[in-house]
Amino acid sequence: MANKLTDEEKSLRVNKFRRIIGYRKYAGLAIALAGLALLVVGIRDLHATHGSFLLLNGVMFFGYGCFMFWQAARAQKNLGG
Repeated sequence: MANKLTDEEKSLRVNKFRRIIGYRKYAGLAIALAGLALLVVGIRDLHATHGSFLLLNGVMFFGYGCFMFWQAARAQKNLGG
């Protein structure tokens, strides 16, 4: 069951993982920016009907985006890239 990977297969998997990490870093940045936009709209419309929900969603999106970015940057550092 446990097949030994060749060096070529290992390098292909590492390169694919590096590419995925790069995309995750950009996605985290985009989600964090969307969270900031929701946060601004939520603060502006705080007294409106859905202002508090926008505020909460903005905080959650911003936090998750920052976490994705941080996680991807840490994984890139561990891979030596």
